[in-house]
Amino acid sequence: MTNLKLNWISPKLKAANVSGGGRGLFALEPASKDETLVVYGGHVMITEDFCSLPEEIQAYPYQIRDDLFMGPASFEEVTEADFLNHSCNPNAGFRGEITLVAMRNIDSETPGRRSGCGSSCCWSARWQSVLVSYRIGLCDAPV
Repeated sequence: MTNLKLNWISPKLKAANVSGGGRGLFALEPASKDETLVVYGGHVMITEDFCSLPEEIQAYPYQIRDDLFMGPASFEEVTEADFLNHSCNPNAGFRGEITLVAMRNIDSETPGRRSGCGSSCCWSARWQSVLVSYRIGLCDAPV
């Protein structure tokens, strides 16, 4: 049991640097609709614990219930699965609280090229924006 991880990521996906800055998660091989892409894990924390994390780490855990968040508690625990791209036209979505699946067929792509989420693995930025706004208010951080 020396290969324990907080997240499982499909071997068809790979995080890579994105032109223009940042990192993203890309399909190295095609993925079929409803195929499991990522199973997330991590520390389950109440809002108070989430808000006590360093501000840079608060970008990684995600909300799973009204007062529960799950994800890494340090940079050492951030994995490739945490570099999911954002899109208003997502090709991946959550099935339950921890499983990310393909919402449609995803083609493979050369990592690092911005594609509008035709083949990079993307989920809704609108959901993220609402959550980030909520987090800022939750933790009394300046807007």
